[in-house]
Amino acid sequence: MEIFCNDRDRLVEIWLSNFEKNDESIRSVLAPVFAECKKKKYTAVVFESGNHDLFEQTKSLLISNRSEAE
Repeated sequence: MEIFCNDRDRLVEIWLSNFEKNDESIRSVLAPVFAECKKKKYTAVVFESGNHDLFEQTKSLLISNRSEAE
């Protein structure tokens, strides 16, 4: 798990690996982090590793967004 705090944007990024995203003990550790973020009026965002090819998924998303914008 990696946690990055962006004070300028009042944002806390939490990055979880494939192993961590399915671990309930990790999830329970995050509860106090969320509470602290709420207390300080920060937004907490959790990013979870996926199982798909990042390049192909990003390419599909960009193509979809482009066709919707046209």
